[in-house]
Amino acid sequence: MTSKHTAGPWRIKEIKDAREKETVEINILTDDVDIAQITAFEDPETILDARADAHLIAAAPEMLEVLDEFIELREDTELSLNDYLLRRDAMIENIIQVRNKARGGVS
Repeated sequence: MTSKHTAGPWRIKEIKDAREKETVEINILTDDVDIAQITAFEDPETILDARADAHLIAAAPEMLEVLDEFIELREDTELSLNDYLLRRDAMIENIIQVRNKARGGVS
């Protein structure tokens, strides 16, 4: 399935303002395109929330991809049970990796 969004993977680049100790700018981008920018001020908890938001946004293309794969698997009526189970298990591993990336881990 073709999507109209900027192709992934998206990554995060964090820039700390040298003049403002408690200001962080977080960019979500590809090699060619800036996708989004989050700026967090003052409160360390707000900065942590901004980082979490950035990770969730950056994982969006991969989350959409695993959802599309899941739907395709569900609709594939020609697979043998064994092939279905093998693809399903591999897909579950991909889902876990994408979830970990969305939560701030590395995929």
